[in-house]
Amino acid sequence: DKVVLLPDIHAGCPMADMITAEGLRQRKGELPRATVVCYINSSAEVKAESDVCCTSANAVKVIESLDTEEILFVPDQYLGHYISTKTDKKMILWPGFCPTHIRIQPQYITNLKQEYPQAKVVVHP
Repeated sequence: DKVVLLPDIHAGCPMADMITAEGLRQRKGELPRATVVCYINSSAEVKAESDVCCTSANAVKVIESLDTEEILFVPDQYLGHYISTKTDKKMILWPGFCPTHIRIQPQYITNLKQEYPQAKVVVHP
């Protein structure tokens, strides 16, 4: 048995809210040759409109496994940009982002490292 804490049943993901299934269908119509890859932090409706879903841990591997050269990656433009540095595929990025992560600026980390020089910095793509 596990205890599951759900502080707010209506809580959501602002990044996931930056794309709708309707918006994705429209973009797919403009890019008929593109394979749609969505990040796991997407709504069920967006996942249903996508060809494949990935996590940050397996994103590069998933993209590389696809037999297509053009990828529409939704909704996280920053994860999509990271993937684009690891593959030769043409990455078309949806302009979504995590509002929490975007506030973490390099100078903030530098300042914390000066204050706590032994601290490890752990990140994901």
